[in-house]
Amino acid sequence: VELIEDGDTVLFDGGTTTFEVARLLVGRPLQVVTNSLPVANLFASALNADLVLLGGYVYPRTGVALGPLADAMLATLRVRKTIMSVGGVGEEGLY
Repeated sequence: VELIEDGDTVLFDGGTTTFEVARLLVGRPLQVVTNSLPVANLFASALNADLVLLGGYVYPRTGVALGPLADAMLATLRVRKTIMSVGGVGEEGLY
């Protein structure tokens, strides 16, 4: 949270950890980009935050939009910071 500056454009991935970081940033003047319905709900009524919700197939278990529509929309955007979650760690890297 301390790395996020007022006015930053921040991309939030879905997940419980990213949700908790987002929760701590509610009320700050930010531009928020997310594919996560739970994160979007945090900022949907915030008066000092601009919210961009990426679209696509919504995975019911997590409420995260995925697929070619989300990818295409994300490809057109630029952000200053990204808060991502990791589903697994292996010898090949992070997943």
